[in-house]
Amino acid sequence: MRSAWLIAALATTGCGKSAEHPDGAASASAAAGSAAPHGSGKPGGSAAPHGSGNPSGSATPHGSASPDGSASPAGSSEPHAKTGHAHWTYGGSEGPSFWGDLDPAWATCKTGKEQSPVDFSTRAPAKKAAPAAAVAPAPKGAEAAVKPIKGAEAAVKPIKGAEAAVKPIKPAMLGTKVSVDYLPIALVIQNNGHTVLVENRANNYITIGDKRFELLQFHMHSPSEHTVQGKHSELEIHFVHKSADGQLAVIGVMFDKGEPNPVLTELWAKLPKTVSSEPAAVKSKPVDMASLISLAEGFWHYTGSLTTPPCSEGVLFFIQKKTLSIGEKEIERYRALFGGRTNRPLQPLGDRRVQDLLP
Repeated sequence: MRSAWLIAALATTGCGKSAEHPDGAASASAAAGSAAPHGSGKPGGSAAPHGSGNPSGSATPHGSASPDGSASPAGSSEPHAKTGHAHWTYGGSEGPSFWGDLDPAWATCKTGKEQSPVDFSTRAPAKKAAPAAAVAPAPKGAEAAVKPIKGAEAAVKPIKGAEAAVKPIKPAMLGTKVSVDYLPIALVIQNNGHTVLVENRANNYITIGDKRFELLQFHMHSPSEHTVQGKHSELEIHFVHKSADGQLAVIGVMFDKGEPNPVLTELWAKLPKTVSSEPAAVKSKPVDMASLISLAEGFWHYTGSLTTPPCSEGVLFFIQKKTLSIGEKEIERYRALFGGRTNRPLQPLGDRRVQDLLP
């Protein structure tokens, strides 16, 4: 299935370097290890951006609260013996607040300035100034003519949280065409102790401008890593792609509680209950994951990082605005695999800008 959209451009806040995928997927840029974003199958090896996104401290009711605010230590069973790196979890003394101290190769988790995930805040429309006819005649001397009209201050003051709306958008991002070319994906699946991921072995890719990014794998976080106005969705799927020069690009799709999603039915029937060090092929029908990517409402785009150690930066994120549905039983079944939530707390946006990509 092929889809394309134009990156038109309204800004709200974020673009940056290039690097790896936030989620464990083939860690491309800085990480230590192979470039297989998050889930490339090697637990702990390639910086798989696999983790992530809940604002630390955010009151997401999943899992037992841990000292670092990242809730339960899901994923503590991931085998790391072959990697030579420290063990990490989503809670406790090996949780997100401590990743940067667990291994020298993961220092970016603590010192990085373009980390993921982030929150996407919407802006209220600016108030319009009162029509000229409604302005009282200026008193003698006309001094009052330069005083602000009562009630019209909002017309000149920036709207809270909308400062980025006045920042210029990089010309290079205007009119960039992005396309998605996916065939149905056979299930080569793994539970690596932190997430469930499916390795791609078909000729699936996306293009951003003239640059091609091959699909490496997709994996999941629950609750979602990214938030909208501080609110988490129940599940977020990350499609991790890598270009020939090692840059990572991730398309994220979020799911809220509702009707079961028919596209995920086959996948949910094959969710591995036990942790393994490599993805394994299972007998099933190929899954049409392309049908989950909708162009109807556009995307939020910014440059961030892997959302799991080593938290390498430079990952291009395209988070779909349209939220899909997933059944409550499916959510509970997924979380039960890891004993709690599997998302990294929100990270500061800093001076980055998130671009509003229109369909």
